[in-house]
Amino acid sequence: MIVAELRAWLTLLDINDNFVAYLGDKEAICTNDGWPNNKDTSGEIMPTGLHTPGKFNSPQGIAVDHEGNLYVAEGLIGRRFTKLIKE
Repeated sequence: MIVAELRAWLTLLDINDNFVAYLGDKEAICTNDGWPNNKDTSGEIMPTGLHTPGKFNSPQGIAVDHEGNLYVAEGLIGRRFTKLIKE
């Protein structure tokens, strides 16, 4: 099972619901002011500049296609979808 955690990672569990691994940078990004978005100099929330390839910001949804590829949706301002290809 794969669980989309809002704290910048995915949690992988085995068939018996035992922890296997985290995918992502865990909570490092969550300490940025305005997370999961950014704040401008006046303190207003604005689209994030925190999108880093290969790292999640705030994954909120997941799906798997017929080939086993994983799609991760992040619903922050400016939305992002990441495709993880099964090898």
